Amino acid sequence: MPTDLPARAAPARNQRLVLAGKGRIACTVAGHVRKALASSPTDWTVLGLPVRGDNGQDSWEPSFTARCRTLGIPVLDTVTAAGLRNGDLLLSLQYDRIIRLPELGGARAYNLHFSALPRHRGCYPGIWALRSGDTHAGVSLHVLTAGIDDGAIVDQTLIPLRDNTTARELYEEMHHCGALLVQRHLADLMRDRVQSHPQDDAQATYHDRRSVDFNDRELPFAELDAASCSRLARSLIFPPFQHPTVRGRAIVACDIASDVASTPSTKAGLDIHIEAADIWLLRCREGWLRASLAPLASETSP
Repeated sequence: MPTDLPARAAPARNQRLVLAGKGRIACTVAGHVRKALASSPTDWTVLGLPVRGDNGQDSWEPSFTARCRTLGIPVLDTVTAAGLRNGDLLLSLQYDRIIRLPELGGARAYNLHFSALPRHRGCYPGIWALRSGDTHAGVSLHVLTAGIDDGAIVDQTLIPLRDNTTARELYEEMHHCGALLVQRHLADLMRDRVQSHPQDDAQATYHDRRSVDFNDRELPFAELDAASCSRLARSLIFPPFQHPTVRGRAIVACDIASDVASTPSTKAGLDIHIEAADIWLLRCREGWLRASLAPLASETSP
């Protein structure tokens, strides 16, 4: 992995690299940039732009604000505060606000989107990769444009989806693969030597913020086959925020019960067979789902 960053001769003002983002990907890339600059000094100034709500305290994911403070990277509140202009660079690493092109002042900008573009532009790409039955998800580094995730692609990494992959597991893998992807191209991005190719808009799919109702977590077993029900359930397994439910109980893992013979149900409503206290067999429209449930509150009380 190259760590040599470009040096330039005595500019009137240091070029600025703004890292805008959150979580593990932004923290990892920031650490990589600081290490690379220490070993190969350049005329670049690095600035951090955390997402809203990052109060500098680690929670279920690391705080980018805290990481910037540890690394000695100045933290900004807005893109315009960076005073960007021609020759500067911005990298959006899961940043949560729309970046307007005029705010960039002529600087180059790239976005790291959590999907195998052009599929799943917009919101909740990991959830939709699971729900759509895709064989793989991905992370894509692309040119930031005025559109939504439609800029020319520099590079992407595909992430195979297993039959038991959950939304939380996929999210963590996207952060890991996304950081590696940015690190691989960082020196060329700063040299302005990357190549890109346009997306095939005919293959594009898009989802907005209204495409997933996170309050609708009780699974419609009788309406879906076991494979579809498994995909839907796993797309909602994202602790600490939500789990799918059956009769109000949280499902923490599930798989298709291929060892159970599927016969037409003679029962009205939800057909449940209890294998163990926290493992239920749930009859779907076709097939069965084996669900691992979170223990009841009384079972976890001291």
